[in-house]
Amino acid sequence: MNALTNLKITQLLGYFAAGTTAKKGDMLDMAGFEGCLFIFQMGTLIEAGTLVASISGNTTSVTGGTALDATASHTVTAVTAALTQSALAIDVYQPEPSLNRYLEAIITPAVQNAVILGITAIQYGGKLKPEDVTDLLASTLATSPLPA
Repeated sequence: MNALTNLKITQLLGYFAAGTTAKKGDMLDMAGFEGCLFIFQMGTLIEAGTLVASISGNTTSVTGGTALDATASHTVTAVTAALTQSALAIDVYQPEPSLNRYLEAIITPAVQNAVILGITAIQYGGKLKPEDVTDLLASTLATSPLPA
């Protein structure tokens, strides 16, 4: 399977310097998709801080909908603060279209500063193949050569 032609990949939020302010990604239209995997990428973390990733749903593309029962939270320890790569993930499967056609990803660092590297959404199970990838700077398909 070629994921680039079967999944829709959207960068919902870019880089934000260290802080403790909640950041919201762009609204995501789920029409025609079965689910979406949200990946919240983090940079430098400070021990004793907390990270809360959550998803809100709405009937229209207006921010501030109803929080879904989809939260991933983490209290930063000395071990996880030392990591150079860290992420949280939430998979929203079959959101109720009459209530949650539009989804909004929110990352909230609290207590201590955290660098937000971005939020990426990967929509799957589309009724139709997604249009060309337009939210990425570039994409390509690499295949292994067939054995001789």
